Amino acid sequence: TGMLIVGFTHNKAYLAHEAATLNFSYKWWFNRSFMDGSLDTDLAKKLLVENKILYIVWDSNASYENFKSFLVPVMKSQDVILFKVEINS
Repeated sequence: TGMLIVGFTHNKAYLAHEAATLNFSYKWWFNRSFMDGSLDTDLAKKLLVENKILYIVWDSNASYENFKSFLVPVMKSQDVILFKVEINS
């Protein structure tokens, strides 16, 4: 699903295949910590803004409770949720 969004919108992916992603280890850590909810909310906001991340594709079975204040659901299916990141600077 994430690859289709990049393909049809011509936006860049923050994290892709290891060989195609600069600073893969760091981005993998950020992604994993963000998705499992262990990343501090303020740090999450900071990294999203710094990296100009506007949309997030989320597994619909995972909890996003910690980030509800700045993730706005745009589309939801049985398997994924597409969020728009809305952070007021």
